[in-house]
Amino acid sequence: MQGTIFQILVLVTHGNMVLSGQAIADFYPQHNAFKFDEFVKFVDLERVGNTWNEKPFAEDPNVWLTKLKTRRCSGLRVERISTDKKDFSDRMSVAFVGGGGRWIIEAVCPGGSDYWEAKWEVGDQNRADQKIWQVTYGRIARNEKAASSNAPSVDSLSAEMSRTLQDAIVFSRKHKLDWFAEAFESGRSALKGKSEPDLNGIALRGQLPLHASRLLAASQAAWVFGGMGSWNDLGFDGEDQRQYEAISDNLFRLINSSLIVTANLSYPHAEKPR
Repeated sequence: MQGTIFQILVLVTHGNMVLSGQAIADFYPQHNAFKFDEFVKFVDLERVGNTWNEKPFAEDPNVWLTKLKTRRCSGLRVERISTDKKDFSDRMSVAFVGGGGRWIIEAVCPGGSDYWEAKWEVGDQNRADQKIWQVTYGRIARNEKAASSNAPSVDSLSAEMSRTLQDAIVFSRKHKLDWFAEAFESGRSALKGKSEPDLNGIALRGQLPLHASRLLAASQAAWVFGGMGSWNDLGFDGEDQRQYEAISDNLFRLINSSLIVTANLSYPHAEKPR
């Protein structure tokens, strides 16, 4: 999974723990979500003519969460806005920083919701510690009406995920794409797990219902999208290409929806999964 998406999911799940009054040890900058970041800061964006000026809001995620808690914000949710183009889909653009659609954090506060969007820029590529990314979350809207949710249920997503992964497994085995078949099989197996799976730090142990944890683990295992050498880099002829594109687009949609639905269950006031 791309680090840009991973980081937003981590900010939402861990942020919801903090905003609900629970302390988290070793969050920033120790968490893997920030491993390659020179800084992660938060700014207000103010329009001046045709440009946007940045006004400092918080120098790091810890300060950001403290300020949100002081404002009595009840929690965080993640949203994704598609930026699909006819000749360049989100599934293909996810290979590039900032691609794959717009991922936005909603902070639900008493006066309305604030919305934060990240900008990733490369800093010093020669740093010995490899912390080359400069990440800035800008508040692009404030005090807006909270977004309404008509998200699919965990159960419906899990069932559709299982069917789609089976299609991907059959296709991969047919074309001797064993590495991809194994990734899809791992995802399908995660959906059937009896105990809480390892979520690679996206959410804390016990934070999500078991249904949601399994779906989140499956989504991580089956994420095969990227640039050169990834699932996106494949090509076929005729009917095989049509099947490949249908499976790929469906799986990309399902995984993105699953990441959002499961991460948002960390919000204290989230509806119980069905």
